[in-house]
Amino acid sequence: MTVRLCFLSGKGGVGRTSLALAVASHLSQVDHRRVLLIDQDPQGSAIAWSALADETPFTVSRSRSQGFDIEIIDTPPKLPDPSTLQDADLYIVPTALDAVSYVVFLRTIEFLRRHNKRFIVVANRVNKARAEHRERLGTPELAEAVIVPERAGFSRAYAQGTTIHQIRGRGVASVQFDTLSIIRKIKEEVSL
Repeated sequence: MTVRLCFLSGKGGVGRTSLALAVASHLSQVDHRRVLLIDQDPQGSAIAWSALADETPFTVSRSRSQGFDIEIIDTPPKLPDPSTLQDADLYIVPTALDAVSYVVFLRTIEFLRRHNKRFIVVANRVNKARAEHRERLGTPELAEAVIVPERAGFSRAYAQGTTIHQIRGRGVASVQFDTLSIIRKIKEEVSL
């Protein structure tokens, strides 16, 4: 049975695509699962990444297809109409910790709660030197969040058309560890 993971946020620029690519990379290259990343964002960032890549360890497409263990859906930066909400086993809600992103994050999780959807939260690009970030990390909504610090490795992998398991250089192990933290949280919620 195919497991469906949906990256959902009402706001753009919070790391949906970068994190979806990192999770797909780990599941395909470390866990050796057949992964389909479905790019539903009109910007087509995951499709653009796959065009940069010489070879991808997972499939990137605009639509569903048969024969995959895991489907990862990268949604557009908006909350869907309830009738068009993607059916998924688990929703992954990334958020940045600036004021605007946080307000939209609160709306996103309220939307998922209202529709009885299971979700996990990823606080992305966290900088604990910033008082605003420390304050938000202390809120109940982020109490169980996976914390991903600011890391250049995610954007470097994207820009090079590689995965987090193919890039080299400083900070790679940290990016892989952060992704593993997300994978562990996912596995607490669904069986992969």
